[in-house]
Amino acid sequence: MPDLLPHRSLKGAVFSVSILLLIAFHQVLLLDGAFFYRDYGFLGYPFAYHNQQTLLNGEFPHWNSLIHCGVPYFAQWNTMVLYPGSLIFVLLPLPMSLAWFCILHVLLGGIGMYQLGLRQTESRLAASFGAVAYPFGGLLLGCIIYPNYLVAFGWLPWLYLTLQIAWREGGRHLVSAALIGTMQMLSGAPELILMSWVMFGAVMLSEVGLCKQAIGRFFVVVALIAGLSAFQLLPFFELLSLSQRDAGTGTGFWSLPGWGWINFALPLFGSFQTIQGVWVQVGQSFLPTVYLGAPIMALVIAGLLGKRTREQMTLAVFAMICVLLAFGSGFILYGLLSQLIPVGFARYPVKAILPLAFIVPWLAMIGLGQIETKRLWSGVAVVSGVIMLGLVWNWLSPMYADQSAVWSNGAIRILLLLVVVWLLCPKPNLSDRMQKILPLAALALVALDGVFHTPILNPTIHRDAFAPGLPRSFPDWGLGDGGRAMISPAAENEMYTRTVPKFTDDFLGQRLAQWGNLNLLDGTRKVNGAATLLTRWGRDVEASLYGPPEPNHNAMMDFLDVRHVTKTNTLVQWQSRASGLPIVTAGQEVLTNIFTSQIADWDPARVVFRSDRTQSGATAEVSDLIHRHGRIEFTVAAEQVTVAVIAEGWYPAWQAEVNGERVPVHRANHAFMSVDVPAGESTVKLYYSDRTMKVGLVISFASLVICGLLWRRRVVITPA
Repeated sequence: MPDLLPHRSLKGAVFSVSILLLIAFHQVLLLDGAFFYRDYGFLGYPFAYHNQQTLLNGEFPHWNSLIHCGVPYFAQWNTMVLYPGSLIFVLLPLPMSLAWFCILHVLLGGIGMYQLGLRQTESRLAASFGAVAYPFGGLLLGCIIYPNYLVAFGWLPWLYLTLQIAWREGGRHLVSAALIGTMQMLSGAPELILMSWVMFGAVMLSEVGLCKQAIGRFFVVVALIAGLSAFQLLPFFELLSLSQRDAGTGTGFWSLPGWGWINFALPLFGSFQTIQGVWVQVGQSFLPTVYLGAPIMALVIAGLLGKRTREQMTLAVFAMICVLLAFGSGFILYGLLSQLIPVGFARYPVKAILPLAFIVPWLAMIGLGQIETKRLWSGVAVVSGVIMLGLVWNWLSPMYADQSAVWSNGAIRILLLLVVVWLLCPKPNLSDRMQKILPLAALALVALDGVFHTPILNPTIHRDAFAPGLPRSFPDWGLGDGGRAMISPAAENEMYTRTVPKFTDDFLGQRLAQWGNLNLLDGTRKVNGAATLLTRWGRDVEASLYGPPEPNHNAMMDFLDVRHVTKTNTLVQWQSRASGLPIVTAGQEVLTNIFTSQIADWDPARVVFRSDRTQSGATAEVSDLIHRHGRIEFTVAAEQVTVAVIAEGWYPAWQAEVNGERVPVHRANHAFMSVDVPAGESTVKLYYSDRTMKVGLVISFASLVICGLLWRRRVVITPA
């Protein structure tokens, strides 16, 4: 197919995609709007705010004491503390800077796809199509609620491009691929990263077979990325090994429905509309949409009907496997794979389709570079048939009453498909000017389709809703300073399912309820939160507090310094409780009984449970308490040898000094900390010191030196 687009350089592609993104998201990029929906609001944004505040205050956020009674923070991985791009929202005002962070990574992915397409097709039209189809794919745009996923997607085309060059040519390209791979690795999207590398490996083997040199170069890049990322990966793997997740965590929850493949072309099929106007696919809510684009899929099919390369077939087969895995327990493949590797760590099988956000636009781009009109219209027929199948299915066996919305959505998809394909078809009788304009119109329609394929995909609210301390301006809110807050089990359960018609009211309700991690915006310490990984002991305590049935947990709540609880029969108001103990107590009798939070007549001020020994109680007083993220200091005055008990989550990285001498930090009351203190007055300091990160930094620095040597060609690696 001849080049029809006026792009003369990469600058043209950057400008074009930037303008389209600016138009689509001007509300959050230029005006006073802000993303907020779902995980973006109660997880991603609070993490970004916490990163900004701690780093600008000269602290490193190893540990977060505001959620889950204290939990490792940097080790969570998806917090992106040391991802270089995070400087955008650390140094610039929030919430606008986080929106720019997200959209710039969408742009990064589009430009990467342009470069990839230009190299593989030598067609500016095909490359430009990929540059639009990838960032404006419904599946990718739906991931705006997960900022770290956008980072992984943004670097994916660049990594695919540089890695292919690296295993073919070696040399400095090994370093380029390793550096880009490290950028993706620091995104903290483990499932997408893992599936990407399986995809890369499959493509490499299909291209070079068992060529030792290419395979060796591939694993050199893998080793360099692992080394460069060691400072992040080692703390993560330690936390994962101690966390609530294991190989059996995934249960098939949130799988792609058996008919969900129809949603690739017909977005609203098998979905329901919430009272806020958002459409949700029945069976899974992790991905807001799985729409891949009707025109994009038509090009994929057309390309696969023609002369196919091994690379095309490999990616097509890999995409099919991803879809089959996404069905979870609905298809045999997920069960077979779970017996071989620990896929349960990923929890949600629907995540398996994430690579399709890259594969489908790539296949469409390659197909467009070698397209014939007849095959193109064959692709149109197949995709139109899928859409019609969904419409007829919905008519014969309607899942929901709103038939008109599904039918109108399907009609628009078919009309748009026909128009886009007609615009892309060669028209030799038209003037040169029209031959340039029509493909541009087609690309604009593809972008329009991605943004508007479902009525509300990425809603916005006014940025003032994120103002720190905002809940305190509401009368009768009732949550004061000091101690921890605990959302009641009834309120927590209702917050998961309850929605308010107006987005702003709904989000403000979440802030007043201190739901998820939104308490980070107000500096409130809380019993639970929305961290991805907890220690298994911390999870035990939290599950006991919130799981059915609801026994009397006053003793545990007292120990955890709970001074505020959700007011009875409300969701957004708080009431005080006076019996909460200080975060640090001392002098308790030590018992070795097996601890549960429901032990009858337990008085946490008098008794502490530890597994190492028993000890009688003593008279002791705690004073001069300083409690920061990752640092706790206090003074204990005791008549005899005793223990100090700290109601903060235990983790191996916690170190303690008593009167300047190192002492062990014991796990107490199942999930928390205690230290032994001598008679008399003692100064106790606990601080978070992550040994695994220190080891990782050494490995990462050594890997960086190796990269420098490779770049300067002082070291040559030629696998045998």
